[in-house]
Amino acid sequence: MKKEFISVGTIVNAHGIRGEVKLNPVGFDPEFLAEFDRFIIGGKETEVLHARVHKSVVLLTLPGVEDMDAALAFKGREVKIYRDDVELPEAYYFDAEIEGMRVIDCATDAEIGTVKRVLTYPAHKIY
Repeated sequence: MKKEFISVGTIVNAHGIRGEVKLNPVGFDPEFLAEFDRFIIGGKETEVLHARVHKSVVLLTLPGVEDMDAALAFKGREVKIYRDDVELPEAYYFDAEIEGMRVIDCATDAEIGTVKRVLTYPAHKIY
């Protein structure tokens, strides 16, 4: 099922004194997220002025966030992307779109169960 928004991580802290915020991606490659020019942060659409990858996080420069105090106000906020901003190849889905789907055995057409959650580990995912 195609969703309107996909959760991609959380703002975990400020970075430096110039107002950058740290986006900790959950289940996404930081380089992938650094390409977006808008996010939904804390339920509000937010333009991205600049994004760069630093270690395993994405550092974002946002409008009106010019110092550490302003950046710290974003700490703990969930970050989402618009699903329509991403074109995935055919038969590829985001984890959030798979959760809740029925699992069918291709050989017997028997229903095995439902995907409850997708766990992301460094080596692989568990469904």
